[in-house]
Amino acid sequence: MSRNSIIAATLLLPLIASPAARAQQTCSRIHFARGQSSAIVKGIARTSNDPFTCYTLTTQRGQTATLAIQTHGPNDDTAFTIPDVVDNQDKYTFKTEAKTYQILVYLTFARQPPRPFSMQVTVSGEAGK
Repeated sequence: MSRNSIIAATLLLPLIASPAARAQQTCSRIHFARGQSSAIVKGIARTSNDPFTCYTLTTQRGQTATLAIQTHGPNDDTAFTIPDVVDNQDKYTFKTEAKTYQILVYLTFARQPPRPFSMQVTVSGEAGK
């Protein structure tokens, strides 16, 4: 590969990066109040044409995490994706690893105006089990 090709590829990389990669740079950390194992996060959900709202959740191995979008009626299409775990859900429970998970929240139907959402996040159980 020529030097000019390498330079061109380097300059184009930010333009072709996935929405998930762009969202990673602006994620808000989910934290729980002292003594609590649950929190409600709020944000603005957008369609896939806009940047997703992004959160990070750090867990230990063997805990149970539950995420649930608090819907606002039968036509609410707010969903989340946890890369390498689950895609396009409004509620999901899973056993965790010792890692930081990225959670992307969005509207599933195209060409909608952004709208507010609430999501309950619960992490329970003793680490390492």
